[in-house]
Amino acid sequence: MKKLLAVILLSSLFLSGCSNNKTSSEFFLEIPEGFSFKINNSGIEISKDGEPIQTIETDYLKNYPENMDSSPETHLVSDDYDFDGYKDLFIPSDLTGTNISGTYYIYNPETNLFESCEELNKRGFLMSVSGDETLRYSLTDENSKSENIIYKWDNSILKPVSHEIQYPKDESGSVYVDTFSYDNNENEIFIKREQLLTSDDGSSERKEVSISSFYKFKPNGNNIDVMLRDKVIQTLECDYTPDENKIESCDYDFDGNNDLFVSMQNGAMYSQGTYFRYNSFKKIYEKWDELNSVGRELVIDNENESLYWVDDYSKDYRFEKFVYKWKHQKIILC
Repeated sequence: MKKLLAVILLSSLFLSGCSNNKTSSEFFLEIPEGFSFKINNSGIEISKDGEPIQTIETDYLKNYPENMDSSPETHLVSDDYDFDGYKDLFIPSDLTGTNISGTYYIYNPETNLFESCEELNKRGFLMSVSGDETLRYSLTDENSKSENIIYKWDNSILKPVSHEIQYPKDESGSVYVDTFSYDNNENEIFIKREQLLTSDDGSSERKEVSISSFYKFKPNGNNIDVMLRDKVIQTLECDYTPDENKIESCDYDFDGNNDLFVSMQNGAMYSQGTYFRYNSFKKIYEKWDELNSVGRELVIDNENESLYWVDDYSKDYRFEKFVYKWKHQKIILC
């Protein structure tokens, strides 16, 4: 808990200047711009230049942990969350975890009051203010996965701009960071995966890695969900029920990225299905007309950089092998 308090104090977001005068459960706090805050069982009384202007009803004091070694006012947070030049207010509702939830109140200079901000309260967690007029929400879960989401105001709407996830070390000891952007509907768009490399002197750098080998694939009706850990990155349409046991992720064009073949349900060797090529520039899978013109599962011959399938004439014990090679991004039957 003391570590959490130190983080809040060092962030320069808290309201400083707490008086030592305490009466029962009441505390008094002086802050810049002539405001003062007084917390009691009814809520938070706000004064400006010594005159009461507002009382915000809240259970803040009832929820305040009994084992805290500092006064409640020191955990009120003041910053300019809407970038209008006036300090606003964040009232925490839970100080017991690493991700601080609470309620935002924006100062309205026309009414001289702090007003609840629905747009900020949709997020519901303490965010820090950056110099580029963005807000950063940082959180860490019980597995030490850390995330940062950057928000920016678009007129009166707070929109997410980017999302960064740093995962705990995997079995090989590697640490990866995923970066996402957002479309107009706030759907995440995967941008890149980087490996975090740490030097002996403690410094670190990031190196972008190919993502296609990290994807998992999950049938969903007549579709395939492309998964990155627990996130659905993309949904691929197959127009048939896929065979969950025959989703092949292989490098069919020898470009260093894994592509995808989805067999029809109960498909046998060399069965029909659909190919999706991995577009490393867009970082998405796209239906692959070139290989879909073959229409069958192909086997990769890495040594000769070729693909093949075998037509087995079981009745007369004959088979015919069809071998293909790439030439100028076209598949050629040899």
